[in-house]
Amino acid sequence: MNSESPWSRRGWMHKSGWVKAPVIIVVVAAVVALFSYFVMILWNHLIPDLFHGPLITFWQALGLLVLTKILFHGFSGGGWRGRGRDWKRHWRKKWEAMTPGEREEFKANMQARCGKGPSWWDTSSSAPASTPAQEPPRS
Repeated sequence: MNSESPWSRRGWMHKSGWVKAPVIIVVVAAVVALFSYFVMILWNHLIPDLFHGPLITFWQALGLLVLTKILFHGFSGGGWRGRGRDWKRHWRKKWEAMTPGEREEFKANMQARCGKGPSWWDTSSSAPASTPAQEPPRS
């Protein structure tokens, strides 16, 4: 009889999908259930006292979680973090593809709309600011 555990021979990363899938499903279900329970507890302790709202059940709390996922993250994954990086990458590429004249025009338009632009606009940060021309002294 082999006294060695099947987990000691090979690490978790080397287990087949047939071993991992049920474990992952159980863990995800437990986390969702625990999170739903915490939402239910928080709702039932805060909302009725603050806003005279109703108490909710576990299934209603789970429904609230699903609703917030749909409303704030959509059906695709990634959430806001991924979209923010894509947005920055998109505008960075557009900025780099512009000619110097187009950049100045874009900066002027954005400054007219919004005030000071982003810090990455300033490509000449080491150059000193120009001073206005002084009039020669009058005699």
